[in-house]
Amino acid sequence: MKLKYKHQRFQADAAKSVTDIFIGQQYCDSADFLIDQGIQKNMYAVTGFGNQKLMLDRESITENLRQIQMNWGLKPVEYLQGDASNPMFTIEMETGTGKTYVYIKTMFELNKRYGWSKFIVVVPSIAIREGVKKSFEITAEHFMEHYGKKARFFVYNSSDLNKLDSFSSGSGINVMIINTQAFASSLKEDGKSKEARIIYSKRDEFGSRRPIDVIAANRPIIILDEPQKMEGDATKTALKRFNPLFVLNYSATHKTKHNTIYALDALD
Repeated sequence: MKLKYKHQRFQADAAKSVTDIFIGQQYCDSADFLIDQGIQKNMYAVTGFGNQKLMLDRESITENLRQIQMNWGLKPVEYLQGDASNPMFTIEMETGTGKTYVYIKTMFELNKRYGWSKFIVVVPSIAIREGVKKSFEITAEHFMEHYGKKARFFVYNSSDLNKLDSFSSGSGINVMIINTQAFASSLKEDGKSKEARIIYSKRDEFGSRRPIDVIAANRPIIILDEPQKMEGDATKTALKRFNPLFVLNYSATHKTKHNTIYALDALD
């Protein structure tokens, strides 16, 4: 049985609210870079395809943000909150409205309009991680029909780090799905999980490289699924180490709001 998806106007509106934040940003396929291969046998140059940096200044982003907020009847901010070099935006949608579908669609729209192709979906638990992975699987053909391409996705696994090289070298839409337990830890030996420390340590089986450095070189766009469950200091500090281009919060009950650009409440 093949699933059929009905296009919902509010889902398209939510995706457009994100893409309109960056009006004025020129389209660019990628920002090419040489992947650090560490200590490897048979060394040869491998090109990575990261996200092109933000070309907009704080004033331009603020102007776009305020216009979007006024369009949706949201109180416009006086100025862009946070760091303009890696800003954070909030999309509020009630449970059951298809947040996962919306942010997958948004990835395709951002790729179509600006060429950005490297994304990380961060989730608060293994159960949600598996649900997100399933959503990517069952919507693949649907988005292929509408965008002519598929997203290449994988779940981060500290025992299979070579997928990070494929993430960096892939020129299409590439998505890494990761739960906070895999990275939200101190860099010190402080009793946190061994898995959470692996991402920050040089690994012999990974060419004496740190996985976090390989990821960060891509300037990924980070999507936080249920951010209200990931507001601890360890998680906030760790997210900065991913060197995100910007961060998108997708939540139904997000208490700490950053530059809200779309809100779909129960009444709506």
